[in-house]
Amino acid sequence: IVTVLGALVLRQRLGRRRLLAVLAALFGTALTLGAGGGFAGEARGVALGLTAALIYAIYTLVGGRVLVREDALACATVVMIAAAAVFIGFSAWHQPAFPHTALGWAAIAAIAVVCTVVAMLTYFIGIRQLGAADAATLSTLEPAVTIVLAAVFLDEAFAPLQALGAVIILAAVVWLMRTG
Repeated sequence: IVTVLGALVLRQRLGRRRLLAVLAALFGTALTLGAGGGFAGEARGVALGLTAALIYAIYTLVGGRVLVREDALACATVVMIAAAAVFIGFSAWHQPAFPHTALGWAAIAAIAVVCTVVAMLTYFIGIRQLGAADAATLSTLEPAVTIVLAAVFLDEAFAPLQALGAVIILAAVVWLMRTG
């Protein structure tokens, strides 16, 4: 979505190799998600997921423009402070369920630091160094990494088509990085 929107809206050059790499990564993502039953769901959930993907694409493209002239850490800090303010406001409206154990709070802290701060900062650095379209294509590795981690840590099985999808994603990302 980022690559297509970048080409259509921002008039970014979309070469044949980049387009093929993006299509291969999307195909691999579809195999990775679909082969495990990931496309099942209610229409509302699918609509919300697609809306989130579109918002994320716009967010990435805006980040690509801003990060050319701004520091990644400063941008990540502003985004996280804004997100915290929204969540605090939302929490005042809806009563959140906080953890009751030290392990629960440790899990929250790990998610906050590793999965939010580190992930966002490295993504912003990636956008700054690679551009929005290539950073977004690299992020298609997420479903492949997720199924591998689920297999290793949660003992979840994955289908052969999911493994094939993961290999296609990896090949697309490597090809994109090698061909520029």
